[in-house]
Amino acid sequence: MTHLGRHCWGILALALAAGPWLAPPASASRIAVAPIRIELGTDANFCALTVSNLGLEKVAVQVRGFAWSQKPDGTDQLDPADIRVNPSVTEVAPGARRLVRCSLPPHGGATESSYRLLVDEIPQGEAPPGTIKAVLRLSIPIFRTPKAAAPALRWQPGPPGAIEISNNGRMHTVVGKLVIHRAGEAPETITRGFYLLAGASRLVVPAQGGAITSIEAVTATGRVEAITKRQD
Repeated sequence: MTHLGRHCWGILALALAAGPWLAPPASASRIAVAPIRIELGTDANFCALTVSNLGLEKVAVQVRGFAWSQKPDGTDQLDPADIRVNPSVTEVAPGARRLVRCSLPPHGGATESSYRLLVDEIPQGEAPPGTIKAVLRLSIPIFRTPKAAAPALRWQPGPPGAIEISNNGRMHTVVGKLVIHRAGEAPETITRGFYLLAGASRLVVPAQGGAITSIEAVTATGRVEAITKRQD
């Protein structure tokens, strides 16, 4: 796994999900990036994004591409991939925009492939004494999705006090919230949104105990879907 250590100036990390609760273009500090999510067909080998400078001073950015997967507990993992970015380092004048192009590795198989582009602001000048100069990081998801691919969510008891949500489908989903039902009790809603990639799983710890009768997921589009209990 590629180590994305903290810069000595400090890094403000923004994980950009693709739900309706985020209004494009994604922006913070002096930099805006559009689109905030790239969706491609399996035959597409190229992508692009626009970096805009909304500030009054010149900014420099570095753009790198990684393969994106998820560990069994649902945390993200970024690994080296043959993603070529042009330009990989660029300066953007105040009020200007810069188009950044990228080429992706060949796609094979019937399952969606997922990547991320990291856009890092390169610090300029010295920080004033006694201060920390924070620079921006934007993380842009890229998906190449086969035709007819779809997510398929399952749940099962996990470690004590936790449940495991799995995506057995061939396409990612964005879960906006989970609604957990128990007999004779009011539903419990977990509102922490997350991506769940194809073939990945995530541990969720409910606040309440008791036997679960059913679980529903509210996706980023607002659609309510029943999650099937996994039968081993």
